Amino acid sequence: PFPLDTIAHGWGFSRGAAQVTRVIPSFIDDLSDEHLTVKGLNGTYELSIDGIAIDTFSAATLAAGINLSNYRHTPQYQQALAVMALNETRWDVERRFREWAWVNYDFMMPAGFLNDNSEQAAQKFRELCKDNSWLASKKGTYDQMVRPEVREAYKQEMELLVDQIYKLNQPRKHTFLLKKL
Repeated sequence: PFPLDTIAHGWGFSRGAAQVTRVIPSFIDDLSDEHLTVKGLNGTYELSIDGIAIDTFSAATLAAGINLSNYRHTPQYQQALAVMALNETRWDVERRFREWAWVNYDFMMPAGFLNDNSEQAAQKFRELCKDNSWLASKKGTYDQMVRPEVREAYKQEMELLVDQIYKLNQPRKHTFLLKKL
């Protein structure tokens, strides 16, 4: 499934990604189709996956097919949410490197302090911040990333996150059960 986060992320965002379905009602069906179709049944059934009750369906609904991506509590959806959360964490760490590069190449290099970890470079950074609010907004990033050992630790964190993402995003075997009601 394609997980849709209900929490707004990012600077200035007030809506979660899940609100895309208000603008594009077919979003889930178009991009996240995890269809289950069961034919030849009569009556009403409770579907569970890996012992987790998902919903109750008529035989006609099961025969027409259901899109499991619409159910946030399936094990598959929860797995996708975990991968998404790890990837957003990785992105946040990676963002620090992009900001560090931006500060270095757009501001510090012209001032003669490219990739300079010295106190003189830090003083120059603070001086440049006085006249540039965007640059000043990166002070926290600069204060961390100016230290090579911090950059190395963040690099290792990104590698660990990517490894974990690839371990977690593998297909898993699931047990589906339809119980007649």
